[in-house]
Amino acid sequence: VATGALSANSLQVMGTGAIDINGQTVTIGAGGISTAGSATIKMNQPGSVLSTTGGASFAGGSETGLLTTGTLTVSSNFNEGGGSTSAFVATSGHTTILNGTVATNFSFTDPNSSMFGNLTINDPAGITALTTFQANNVTMTAGILTGTLGGTINGTLTDPLGKLQLPSI
Repeated sequence: VATGALSANSLQVMGTGAIDINGQTVTIGAGGISTAGSATIKMNQPGSVLSTTGGASFAGGSETGLLTTGTLTVSSNFNEGGGSTSAFVATSGHTTILNGTVATNFSFTDPNSSMFGNLTINDPAGITALTTFQANNVTMTAGILTGTLGGTINGTLTDPLGKLQLPSI
């Protein structure tokens, strides 16, 4: 359980490990965030903030019921897969912000069982969806979101500048 502000170059949760952000702010450098084995990250308290100037790789245990509130900010590539088929399952109270300054991408090995809650695209250089994906809500604030496979938005798309460029939604 994290208490107070925490900063580190990387966050690797492995094996059977678990971290509970618990309403705190955790800032990770370019080393990024990763889970492996059956490890998990829990964000279910208001004010939970986990951010990295690097990428995020969720290849650990099931995150079902663990990503219910808070904000995950990722400034490089994001991927899910290699662990549980539900290695990244965020609900509508949880927001993922893809917030880079260079072109990045995201992918889901298990797009039918893993998903974003709220997804915000805020990368002026653009983001490519390498696979299909699901999100409750998508907000486009900067840059474009491209891909060749499409995605499923179960709620609201906010795209005032028409920057979403996917073949199907």
